[in-house]
Amino acid sequence: MLATTLTVHDGDELTWVASGSSAIRIDGVTWSVDTDTALWIPAGVEHEVLPREDSLVFPIPIGIVEAPDLMRRTAPVRRTAELDRLCRELLQPGLSEHRDPEPVREQVRELLPSLITAAAALCLPHDDRARQVAEALLTEPHSARSLEEWAALVHTSAKTLQRSFRAETGMTFPQWRSAARLSAALPLLERGVPVTSVAARVGYSAPTAFIDAFRRRYGHSPARHRRRVLR
Repeated sequence: MLATTLTVHDGDELTWVASGSSAIRIDGVTWSVDTDTALWIPAGVEHEVLPREDSLVFPIPIGIVEAPDLMRRTAPVRRTAELDRLCRELLQPGLSEHRDPEPVREQVRELLPSLITAAAALCLPHDDRARQVAEALLTEPHSARSLEEWAALVHTSAKTLQRSFRAETGMTFPQWRSAARLSAALPLLERGVPVTSVAARVGYSAPTAFIDAFRRRYGHSPARHRRRVLR
């Protein structure tokens, strides 16, 4: 292992490796970065880079001013051929001297929300009862059970269940359930299922509520996500 570097950036960045692998430690959690996975690090997050001898690691400034909900915390990013092409373009020597890199960054900004892994978006609570509820919601995102009904099913109080979700996932129960529903919507949209059908299948009674929630989380509409994947 090479010497480590503790750093913090004023702007949002994507940590990307051209070869090999590396690890990045943030608040006691170690994230792996390799040729399959990059790491999204929001502005102001102190992190320690732990490079390995075979690695070539690059912090790529992206500069999202109004980030969707999904991008307000550190998260692994699934690498695709398109994302890698854009990252290599941003890393070209002298890019900013010959032309404006902002259009390339904008393309990266559009791609990133849908490439952040579901595991990062949906941290499971550690408490056994809260975890049972979380796992049930992953398999039944359309469930209309209330917090109180879920609490009764796992033999605890609604207050205790809410506290577990907030303390162990950083989200309230409604926020976590919404994230689970939206994650479940992604593969349906990518198969070409109509937006109104997707909304109903993941538990939204009104398509407009689904569209608004999707846009808040991913930064673009469900229809736009589907068009980009299917084109």
